[in-house]
Amino acid sequence: EGMDWTDQAVYEVLELCVQCKACQTECPSAVDMAKIKTEWLDHYWRTHPMPLRTRLFADMPRAIRLLSGPMAPIVNAIAASRPVRWLLDRGLGIHRERTLPRFARRPFTRNWSGSSGGGRRVVLFADTFHNHQETGPAFAAARFLTAAGYDVIPVGDVCCGRTYLSKGVLTQAQIQALRTVDRLFPLVEQGIPVVGLEPSCILTIADEFTSLLPGDPRTRHVAAAARTFEAFVAEEADAGHLDHLQWSPHDRPVFVHGHCHQKALDGLDPSIRCLSLPGGMDVTGIDSACCGMAGAFGYEKEHYAVSLAMANDRLIPAVRKAGADAVIVAAGTSCRAQIRDLSGRSPLHPAEVLAERLVGRTDR
Repeated sequence: EGMDWTDQAVYEVLELCVQCKACQTECPSAVDMAKIKTEWLDHYWRTHPMPLRTRLFADMPRAIRLLSGPMAPIVNAIAASRPVRWLLDRGLGIHRERTLPRFARRPFTRNWSGSSGGGRRVVLFADTFHNHQETGPAFAAARFLTAAGYDVIPVGDVCCGRTYLSKGVLTQAQIQALRTVDRLFPLVEQGIPVVGLEPSCILTIADEFTSLLPGDPRTRHVAAAARTFEAFVAEEADAGHLDHLQWSPHDRPVFVHGHCHQKALDGLDPSIRCLSLPGGMDVTGIDSACCGMAGAFGYEKEHYAVSLAMANDRLIPAVRKAGADAVIVAAGTSCRAQIRDLSGRSPLHPAEVLAERLVGRTDR
């Protein structure tokens, strides 16, 4: 009673909300706490100073774009050094035990100008993380879609604004959303689907852009065209558009960890469906909740122990229990980072699995 709604005590409660969106589908009232937290933080920062670390994490995509490219090897070496990790731990509260993401020497869109498989056009939305850091999934998705017969149009010069939303910087999130709609709508207007690799990014376009830009009629068209790589492949397979593909033999078991936003908005079925296409593999969804990394959450010193506890509840034991020949799959960049850090395994994106298994196609 008498407490201001942007009181520090409310901030401390919301600190442990990782914005996984599970409540959006699991709560009987469909309460979207992720959206509520974003809105609340936006009001909170109007009367409270924003910490430097929060600003840096919110604006991270801009820094990532600047640090990738020719200078990446030097930046990676510096970032991995013990003195820098100690400074980040003591100065910014980024836990020293965390392996920092590496920057790509060859960003995806700077090294893939587009390709023609002779068929339907598809926009491959290369989010900042897969475009400028962990680029393997982007190149794999482009190779797979091209080999499957699609004309791939790479788009990686815009950002979904997810990091701004997670830190409650709504104005910047709206600016990014508008730039993305400006870039994508002319393509969507031609009936071209938008396929994304990072679930949190592509599902931000599908789920939150209409709220960020309620007065822009183009937004709902862009949102309707946006889908994850797994959902697109599953839809195309169900429609019989991938029946002409030839796959290499493979009998290794596959264990799939679903990204939180993916499980909340799409479910895990599209992932299971697309990874089952090659045949011969036993594909199992890992019964786990949030991996605990949740974007920047797991890197933050005060959340490190909670992050580990979340991962070690079910996810990491399941990964460790999987045989040495098992393929561990996770679409989320943060999910893969958490699995690598805590299990020593090297998880793959679904696009990497399919690209590796695809031999070619028969004439349609």
